[in-house]
Amino acid sequence: MITISNGKKQIIINDDEIKIAEIDCYDFMDWIENAIREKIRRVSDSLILENTDKNPYKLTENDKMQIIKNLELISAKEKSEILGGV
Repeated sequence: MITISNGKKQIIINDDEIKIAEIDCYDFMDWIENAIREKIRRVSDSLILENTDKNPYKLTENDKMQIIKNLELISAKEKSEILGGV
């Protein structure tokens, strides 16, 4: 069983589900980590491209994180609430 939690929400993937996933991927935990890190990398690069004059492809991960920390951003959930969504 795999449990992923952020303190507010929890995702549980049972052993049978893991076995099914491992038919397609060699190491399911590695796949999960890579999927999450790739999503973060793509969003980080987009944020830098859209909000600065920097080239994210020439920056270190630490430089990217520092730039993003200094941006005034709102989450997708906050945007939805502002626009009258869920």
